[in-house]
Amino acid sequence: MKLALVEDSLMIREQLEWRFEHQPAIDLVGWADTEDSAVGLVQEQQPDVLLLDLGLRQGQGLKVLERVRAAGCGARVLVLTNQRGAHLREACLGLGALGFFDKTLEFEDCLQRLQSWLPPVPENELQRLAALQDTGLLDSKPQPLFDRLTRLAASLTDTPMALITLLDERRQWFLSRQGLDAPSTSRSVSFCAHAILQHELFEVSDARADPRFLDNPLVRGAPHARSYAGVPLRLPTGEALGTLCVLDREPRQLSALQREALETLAQSAVSEMELRRRLHHLQTEAQRRAHAEAHLHHLATRDPLTGLTNRTTLRDRLDQQLRLAQRHRRGLALIVLGLDRFKLINDSLGHDVGDVVLSVSAGRLVQALRDSDTVARLGADEFAVLVHDLEQPEQALALASKLLQQLAEPIVIEGQRLQAAASAGVALFPPHGESPELLLRHADLALLEAKARGGAQALLYAPQFDDPAGAALMLEQDLHAAIERDELLLHFQPQLWADGRLRAVEALVRWQHPRLGLLGPDRFIPFAEERGLIGAIDDWVLRRSLQLLRGWDAQGLQVPRVAVNRSGCGLRRDLVERVDAALAEQGLDGTRLEIEITETALSADGAEALSVLHALRERQVSIAVDDFGEGYSSLGQLHRLPIDVLKIDRSFVRDIGEPRATAMVAAVLGMARALHLGTLAEGVEQLAQQQLLLELGCEALQGYGCCRPLADEALRAWLQHR
Repeated sequence: MKLALVEDSLMIREQLEWRFEHQPAIDLVGWADTEDSAVGLVQEQQPDVLLLDLGLRQGQGLKVLERVRAAGCGARVLVLTNQRGAHLREACLGLGALGFFDKTLEFEDCLQRLQSWLPPVPENELQRLAALQDTGLLDSKPQPLFDRLTRLAASLTDTPMALITLLDERRQWFLSRQGLDAPSTSRSVSFCAHAILQHELFEVSDARADPRFLDNPLVRGAPHARSYAGVPLRLPTGEALGTLCVLDREPRQLSALQREALETLAQSAVSEMELRRRLHHLQTEAQRRAHAEAHLHHLATRDPLTGLTNRTTLRDRLDQQLRLAQRHRRGLALIVLGLDRFKLINDSLGHDVGDVVLSVSAGRLVQALRDSDTVARLGADEFAVLVHDLEQPEQALALASKLLQQLAEPIVIEGQRLQAAASAGVALFPPHGESPELLLRHADLALLEAKARGGAQALLYAPQFDDPAGAALMLEQDLHAAIERDELLLHFQPQLWADGRLRAVEALVRWQHPRLGLLGPDRFIPFAEERGLIGAIDDWVLRRSLQLLRGWDAQGLQVPRVAVNRSGCGLRRDLVERVDAALAEQGLDGTRLEIEITETALSADGAEALSVLHALRERQVSIAVDDFGEGYSSLGQLHRLPIDVLKIDRSFVRDIGEPRATAMVAAVLGMARALHLGTLAEGVEQLAQQQLLLELGCEALQGYGCCRPLADEALRAWLQHR
């Protein structure tokens, strides 16, 4: 509803403006405080309602009403004033005002009258407006097809005006119009706002005899409508977007044949609108997918902090440049740079400052190189530079030294000067390797040697950097810091009951190495066990798994329990305390946790292991024997061990179908049933394996044939889909 306000008191005007701001269906289109400005406002804005004060700074409110009515304006007028004389009330009502209210005592009554003129809203209004937007027709260019329909409608009904209207949130917009100049009106004064509530043609034979429309601005003023007939344009899904309607300036009623013709034309309009909606949806979806793909491509190829190429893209470009270099017999250089003592900046000044240092460093590297060179971020504090047409070691070292000088320039952050020195390792093609992996490895080794020699220098790769002891030392140092740097992450592999229900998810640790990329457990777990680092990793997996389990619970995702592996050396008495602390930290009970141990762990320290397992069982923590069948040391003591589940080793599952393997699996399953133990088969990849295992009585399955290991976000999506 478009409302114009005539009020000369600034305080009262501001109060009224504030009140109307909280009435979403009322649009205050302007205000005036003198007689002439009020008349000009009405002529310019053509409001639906004029809220009029009688006392003005210049002129009189009563004169405003006289002049507005003399000009043929059909706006509804409500008088809101402090002047209470009966003669004034009679004069205003005589000039066509529809209400006379005391400004101090009757504002709420005035507001109620305004709201009574608002048309009813369909129950599915939000869906209706969304469907209207989906057509792409609002505010579109002239549509010849719809214009033909309105011309036919006017001709067949012998009326001067025919419209195809679209009802937006606050306006009635004409997609096509015949016999009417205005492109739209306020929704509050439209006949069509009533028509869209109907399921068939809506007709008003004489608006001046209908209490809903007799004081309507479209009836009292231009276009002086007296009769209306409109068919709601309702989509197959139920939303009425607008109408096909005809209007006349004389009272009249359509004949049965004219009504049928109008309904037929409306069906044609609806069919075209539905087609436009589907096309618009397809176009929007195509654009959305294109944007999403571009965004995913950016995420997949760029570092989110610095915007530089990431490790994966660097690997691809290095591979391409190597092929070109081999074909054209030319060299290239790979320079890996690492900020010295960057961890100290993060720990002392915070990660926000560290991020600024990384971003500034990335910008300096880009500015110091050619557009054709590649700059990438490899990890937390490491960058790589790939430069083609650079063959001589002296040239490569000179460039690396130049880059180190750029990185060593002070960085000013909030008035504080930071010195971020760096080191560099250089590897050349062809002398230092002919594959991306070898060049990256050798540049990494040269960087590590540069840091070991005190940093702030560039070194060219030399074979003596590449000894196994040195490589093992590097990996051990990196693994010590992996948890602290939050480089470990978890994937989860679902375990399914025979009927397809989720039994549990097994937590599988991965290492996002800053230089070597994503490492599976086979690359570092044996090393961690050998170096005595496995306990810290096991504890991190336990805490992180339960933390994520609580997050899934909060999201309403049904995960009965999480299974975590524990190494043999981890079955010590303090394991019970660690489990208690981890469960209490997340507010979970023992039934939500399963500990997986190997057969060899059961016999590693029999007495202490047995005590730990009994304590865990008392807390209702489930115990599973992993890779069962791989060893034989614990077979004789299964009957006295507090365990719940046997996980059949993948080597038997892989060969199941062969007589010996099938017999072994059947024997294990039979023994488990006799001992009242649960059974779960690992490494299930094929449908035939699944069917045979279930026929033999295996209770649960795990493997790529059921579901691959999933990262947290992917697992949440998988759970929601189920």
